[in-house]
Amino acid sequence: MAKGLKVSLTLIAALATAFAALLSLLDANTQKRNRYLIPEGYRGWLCTTYLAESKFPLPIEDGFRLVKFDQSGVVQTSSEGLAGKLKDEFIVYSGTNRRPLNIESEMGGGFTTAPVTTPDHFTFMFWVSPNAKTEQPPYSRDKPYECGPSTLR
Repeated sequence: MAKGLKVSLTLIAALATAFAALLSLLDANTQKRNRYLIPEGYRGWLCTTYLAESKFPLPIEDGFRLVKFDQSGVVQTSSEGLAGKLKDEFIVYSGTNRRPLNIESEMGGGFTTAPVTTPDHFTFMFWVSPNAKTEQPPYSRDKPYECGPSTLR
């Protein structure tokens, strides 16, 4: 191998390693927000409503606020919703077993909705299913999204 090519490849490898380290450092320094626990096999809209009256605050796990969904797909909490670029985790659970949600295939779109008069009382909605990119229903004004499991199979 030519000496110039060898030096170029070494330099590229060093730059790639430095870039990966920088990305890791940035991720490690991102403030944690929520860890969403999603039941294995769930298919539908998952919804978290913040500042809900007479509800419990979210528990803390490893520095994350824990949002654990059951098969209803709905969590209401007295905790405040946190805006901004914060770190969230999406975990699928079955009993005591956990695995990361495959964001590429199992997560569809998401959004927040809130009353105009109380924008801090918002609901975060997101779609999950085994083939989310093809199974998430398209938006229709005539049939707005509803929290909970999908009736479509």
